[in-house]
Amino acid sequence: MSVLEAQAVAAFHTAADGTRVFYPWGVFGRGRVIADDADYALLKTTLKRTWRVGLCLTVVVGPLTDWVTALLSMVVLLGVHAWRLARCVRPLPVARRRMTMAYQRDALARAYGTGGLLALAVGSFAVASAGAVVLVSAPDQWLAASTLVASGLAAGAVLASMWPSRGATA
Repeated sequence: MSVLEAQAVAAFHTAADGTRVFYPWGVFGRGRVIADDADYALLKTTLKRTWRVGLCLTVVVGPLTDWVTALLSMVVLLGVHAWRLARCVRPLPVARRRMTMAYQRDALARAYGTGGLLALAVGSFAVASAGAVVLVSAPDQWLAASTLVASGLAAGAVLASMWPSRGATA
């Protein structure tokens, strides 16, 4: 399963009675009950498309432009994404239960699997290590190096928090 697929799958919950619920805002809002597979496919595609564009903006636009342009393009992307999601979920009935942090963490851990979590942890360590090497070898590049170190450590902390807990429910 790809990283984008895992992220998208974790935004959905199937209850014991078979009801599928989509949490467009994660733990920050109520879920929406999905009636059919067409709505599920549309919502999942919308999430993956937005994350794909965001990844391209981060990898391509960020290094090629100044940080203000990169930041503004991300703000515009997030605004368009929020607008599209709101438009997609407006006709769907509101779910009774909210998603909990424990359920979201466990859903991500299940979607990535142990191998995926380990690969992301190794990648986080590599990013933090690269930042440390740059910081030691080129002290004049302290801003880039400290950003790499902080990003790697933050990603590692997020991954550590994703290890499954027991009994998490949506």
